[in-house]
Amino acid sequence: MAHLLRVQAIDQFAKILRVPESAVSKKILEAVRQLDERRELEPALQQILFDPNETPHGPTEIADIVTSRVIVNGEKVIAAFILKGRSFQKVRSTDIAHQIMKIRQLQDLGLMVLCAVGDIQDDAHRDFVTGALDADVNYLILDRLDTARLLLAYEKICPEDGSPFSEEGRCINGHQLDRGIRLEVRIRENYKYEVLSLREDNGVTSCIVN
Repeated sequence: MAHLLRVQAIDQFAKILRVPESAVSKKILEAVRQLDERRELEPALQQILFDPNETPHGPTEIADIVTSRVIVNGEKVIAAFILKGRSFQKVRSTDIAHQIMKIRQLQDLGLMVLCAVGDIQDDAHRDFVTGALDADVNYLILDRLDTARLLLAYEKICPEDGSPFSEEGRCINGHQLDRGIRLEVRIRENYKYEVLSLREDNGVTSCIVN
């Protein structure tokens, strides 16, 4: 029987729990509302899912993202994502009905996802849920708040203003993503070691092991 899933039920989205709803400011929400579907929202989600495949856009498209790399509660499933970016400030049933019909044609589908940065209208919500239940497929709805939390958790947008980070880790307002500390350890199988000390020289942390 189909069920509405929590976002964290998707293993690749589990870090969303690190970002409470109260941590998302109005400024961030407004920035997320302006995300472009194909240039910003879709690539960010594919990176989080570790899916390098380029999604075709055109007559052959079934959904914005169709992937077999999604893991739900430890089980790998085929998932189809309907994405609505800034071009859809209000997401209506007429905006997604044709995509729902196409998605239901997929064999062995395990998950349907609606992700929208605009306001999801009641009729769109109703028809998406009805489509999933009729197909007996688990489903997930990511509204603007959940989308913001997800993108913040995986460092795809700036926690200061909500704008996307570039490949260099900088947002349009000049904020730099903290890359953290890089650690490299090369070991052989079954190699046992004991950490003796940590030493920092010129900002580089070294681990002394025995």
